[in-house]
Amino acid sequence: MKITVVLMFVFSLMMTEAAFIASAARTFAGDKPSAGNTTYEAHISRGKAYLQEKRYAEAVKEYQAALKGRPSDEAANLGLGIALSRMSQDTAQLHLKKALMSNPDNPQTNLELGVYYYKKEIYAEARDYLENAIETGKGTAYATTALGYLKKIDRQIGARPWLVNLTLGSQYDSNVVLS
Repeated sequence: MKITVVLMFVFSLMMTEAAFIASAARTFAGDKPSAGNTTYEAHISRGKAYLQEKRYAEAVKEYQAALKGRPSDEAANLGLGIALSRMSQDTAQLHLKKALMSNPDNPQTNLELGVYYYKKEIYAEARDYLENAIETGKGTAYATTALGYLKKIDRQIGARPWLVNLTLGSQYDSNVVLS
């Protein structure tokens, strides 16, 4: 019994010291936990969950709330852009491009912009972003998905029903005698 009490006391001292060290490390690194940080993280977390559940309207609300404190945040702009894109909203482009400006080498952002333009049937623009997604995300699912969309674009462009070949010709010969 005495050993159990002593062990519990030692364990509680160790846990208190570990919490103090973690708090000191955060303070030293300048990463103080704050209510704003926690709220931001909660909004991002809920937004991601709603995206996975395809509850896009709820995801939009969460990402908009996260952006109130951090209007240029990459994760919030990307999430909001994805949700708006899935809802076929034109404002998706604005948020996806804001996310891309924060990190131009993000393959997911490039992929999402490519998909956005693909759905709008702006294939040249879509191709640029999809090729960037392949380049920046080599070996990832983003690159594989982008490649699939590029193949769809090639099929769309190859299947133009209005493509017409027109050949006109004429001939003039000055050696012909007409009498």
